Amino acid sequence: MNKLLLPLFFSLSYLTALPAWSVENPISVEQAKEKITDLITNANIIPSAIELQNQQFNIEYTIDDELNDFVTNMMKKVKPIHSAVVVIDNETGNVLAAVGYEKKHDRINHGLPFTSSHPAASLAKVITSAVLLEQNDVNLEAQYAFQGKSTTLKPRQLTEGSSVIKYKGKGKKRRKVVLTRRNKYQTFIEAFAHSNNPIFAKAAMKNLSGELLKDMADRMGFNNNVMGDLIIPPSEFHLAHSPMNIAQYASGYNNLNTISPVHAAIIPSIVVNEGHLKNPRIIRRIYNDDSEIDFNEGNETLVLQPGVADELKQMMEATIKIGTGRRGFYQMDPALLEQLDIGGKSGTFSGGSPYGKRDWFIAFAKPKDESYGLGISIAVMNINSKKKIRSSRMVRNIVEHYFKDMATGDYQNSTTVDDTDDEDDDDESDLDQ
Repeated sequence: MNKLLLPLFFSLSYLTALPAWSVENPISVEQAKEKITDLITNANIIPSAIELQNQQFNIEYTIDDELNDFVTNMMKKVKPIHSAVVVIDNETGNVLAAVGYEKKHDRINHGLPFTSSHPAASLAKVITSAVLLEQNDVNLEAQYAFQGKSTTLKPRQLTEGSSVIKYKGKGKKRRKVVLTRRNKYQTFIEAFAHSNNPIFAKAAMKNLSGELLKDMADRMGFNNNVMGDLIIPPSEFHLAHSPMNIAQYASGYNNLNTISPVHAAIIPSIVVNEGHLKNPRIIRRIYNDDSEIDFNEGNETLVLQPGVADELKQMMEATIKIGTGRRGFYQMDPALLEQLDIGGKSGTFSGGSPYGKRDWFIAFAKPKDESYGLGISIAVMNINSKKKIRSSRMVRNIVEHYFKDMATGDYQNSTTVDDTDDEDDDDESDLDQ
């Protein structure tokens, strides 16, 4: 054979020995992502296998089946009108549970945890706190004044004036009345724990621009696809163009800025990971007997300075101890509580799709003994729950279940397992385990 043809001959021999798809029509990671995402979000199926270019591929997920079943059974027991729960391993970013529920059809909605059509509400206060702390604009123990209810946001609450003019009576009896507005005070950490809208709105108006707010939101995952292995709509955080916009966006008092439950679970994970955002993943591997699709293991990005993350951790822990999460956790097993650092943030607002009043609670639960790992982060979202099922109570149930063996010394950090193998007093007895 002509020596000039030998390299070509051996090259062609090598190509014919490879699987046909790897030469003619290579299967891209994006093709796999698109197909799996479509099945989960549109067909309401968690596929165990997919066909790509006439080849069957098996799918192995990061889901902890036992934990996922526990969450599913809890939802079916309390029957919120709509609900979504996501649990993430803080060390790896692996999604351990992702469950959506619809009461109307009494069915599991696999796509709901990955939809981003839900008002972020007061979860936005984590974003605002991060940028205020980074700019050294606030002090956790400093006192801040506000007037009126902490849960509202009216124009008169955004001024520093001490009086308001009202008119009483009708016709000739109509008269002007000057009412003195009494200032109430909370420290910044208390304002976060109790989700005080006026304090956050005024702090942002005084110190921040729309660009600063949006930049921090972008860094913490908004306006981007936060997942490495599914193609989901990004959570949205818009640019504030006016002082009132800044007040609304900073406090979460709007239904324009939205978030997905899976993204919401990332926020406490950033805090526990000292400012590192670990993109979550739900797919461990896609493979068949001949090959394996090389999936991205997920990215890790430093989005907050460790000092800022530590202050946020203190603020979220205050939410559990003295704030909007207190009632959800006050009956937690003291033996377990002593062994965990737990912090959270609540959020409530109406709007979104499906339309309704969102009740959010996001939280981290991290063992104080670092040999047990970094624990988990959780997002619970309930919509239009007529029974007013407190999301913080559902979070507590998940924490107690996940760490149930810790008090007895039998708890094992899941990441060590081989990869191949608003405050109310409503009765919540339905959530008792």
